[in-house]
Parts: sequence; structure tokens; C-alpha cells
Amino acid sequence: MRFYFHFLFCLTILVVLALGPWSCGGSTPVSGPVTIYYVPVTATPTLTPTPDSSWTPTPTITATLAIPHPYITQWGNAGTGPGEFLGPQGICVNSAGTTVWVVDSNNYRVQYFSGSGTYLGQWGSYGTADGQFYFPSAICANSTATTFYVTDSTKNNVQYFSPTGTYLGKWGTGGTGPGQLFGPRGIATDSAGTTVWVADSYYRVEYFSGTGSYLNQWGVTVGTTTGWPIGVAVNNAATTVIVTDATNDRIHFYGPTGIEYYLQGTSGSGNLQFEFPFLLGMDPSGNFLYVADSNNNRIQRLLSSGAYVDQIDGSSSGYPFNEPTGVAIDASNYLYVADNNNCRIVKFGP
Repeated sequence: MRFYFHFLFCLTILVVLALGPWSCGGSTPVSGPVTIYYVPVTATPTLTPTPDSSWTPTPTITATLAIPHPYITQWGNAGTGPGEFLGPQGICVNSAGTTVWVVDSNNYRVQYFSGSGTYLGQWGSYGTADGQFYFPSAICANSTATTFYVTDSTKNNVQYFSPTGTYLGKWGTGGTGPGQLFGPRGIATDSAGTTVWVADSYYRVEYFSGTGSYLNQWGVTVGTTTGWPIGVAVNNAATTVIVTDATNDRIHFYGPTGIEYYLQGTSGSGNLQFEFPFLLGMDPSGNFLYVADSNNNRIQRLLSSGAYVDQIDGSSSGYPFNEPTGVAIDASNYLYVADNNNCRIVKFGP
């Protein structure tokens, strides 16, 4: 089972975006509401991005390659209390590494911690009201960590908050039209928070202003095969948008309006191969890209040009990852991993 929802291609797409009983690491399942969202799809969308003649591909970066990140600490276990998790997915960290925000998907909340894992607070609960969630998935913030954007894959919207959870606004309704959302997953913003890119399960990436005004979209495909975009990241200059494709086990590199630069990856377990790549993150310098290669139970590190560097499987933390879903990197290159099925956050050194 891939993260407790299914994506079934036939005449109709059935997306199961939140399941009730949840188990982490062999713990007792915890019951919760079950929400299933159906949207009939009769044709593959034709999505044409706005041409961007000013954009040029990011050049290959020759970076000094460090040893794989050493293990520092971890926190969390399965449960519903403060500091516990039921399927952590999205994660982000401020530049200084002093605060870490985690999307605790099946507890319908965002929790935040010190950089060493001390519980600080949380926001969100199950429900339809503003500030509540059905199945929160991913989180991102502007460079000053003053505005946080959270996708909800079942409410089909994006909500945004202050760092401590004050509700600021939202956008999105369920559907496949321009500006609508159908199972949104990954989310990324430029440093100023003026443009927000959303990986939408309807084979596309949509982008919006920082307050939700629809700007445009593009389709995610490999040849004639439609993709399933899950994760999205943007470099600090907002010149390259990187998208994980869970259907084709690929990483797509685009210009900011969707002009495709190149593809990386194939299906498999070798270097630069993927099995259901999920969310991803980029270090603040823009040199390295980290991919949660979930069904291979590892994080792969790439150069921003797409070249393979190394990988981490979590073994140094005491036991391996079990379907890691999210990754974040602070300005000092400390790495934070949301280890989904182990219901924990693992921190690694630079």
C-alpha cells in the first residue's frame, strides 16, 4: 500500500486520500474518519504552459561533495498526543534550523518543534472549518518563515497560516478546471512568497500568487504517458521547478512556467532510480536536491543539475527508514526526514 491511498486508472479515477485505521511501526491502529473523493475523468487534459522566452536552464553546478549526512537525533512515535505522529508527510524548517514544522497527516494537524525535537505547539483538527483539515499533505514557507502553505489532498485546497497557526486564508475547490484542485500534494514557493507551485494529482502543476490567484498550469508527462506529480521544489532564484512523478518514477526539471528542461531517473533500486518518489527538498544554496524515494526506503541526494551524489537509508539512526515521505534542509545543511511508517522525524548533520 502506498501511503494509504490508491490511484486507480480506468474510465474513472478513484482517489482514496484518507483512510481511517492507521498503523505505524506495528502500533495499534487508531480509528478516524474515512473520506473518499471521487472525480470522473473522461479524457487526458491538454495543458499548455505560457512560453517563457526569458528563462534559461540552470547550469551544471560543480559542488564540493561532503560525506553522507551523519545521524544526529530523532523524535516521535505512533500516537495522537503532542509530539506523536500518525503518518508524518510534509516537513519544513526555518533557515536557522531553530524550528521544524511537520504535517501530521492522519492526526489532521501541523506540529512544530525546536531543531532538536522539543515539542513547541500545533494547529489544526479534523473538520470543514477554516484552519481545519481532512488530509493535510505538504507544507512550505517563504524564506523568512512568516507564511506557511499547507495542501489538503481531500478538501482540495491550500490554506495558509502564521508560524504558530493563525489562519490567514485559503484557495481551491475540488475539480479539474483551471485553478481547481484534484488531490493536491506537494507545494513550493519562491523566497518572497509571491508565487506558489502546487503538484496536483490531475497530471499537472498549477501555480498561483501568494494569496491564491490562479496564474497558469502545465501537464506532467513522459512522452504520451501522463504522470502523477507528488512533490515540487523550487530553487532560491525561482528559475527551476523540480517535480517528482510517482507514476513514471522520474524527476522532472522545468522552467518556472513549465518549459521542460530535462528528465532524470528510471524505475528500480539503483542510483538515480526510484520507486514512488514522493516529496523533495532543496538546500538553501541551491546546490543539492533531496528526493524521498519512498518505496526504496531512502533519501537520494542529487546535484541541482540532476547528477547522483549519494543516499541515506536511515540505518545510522538505529533502524532503516520505512517509506520516508518528506525532507527539509536548513541553511547549515542539517537534514530533516519525515519517516512516514516509523512515525518519527530523523535529523542528520551537515
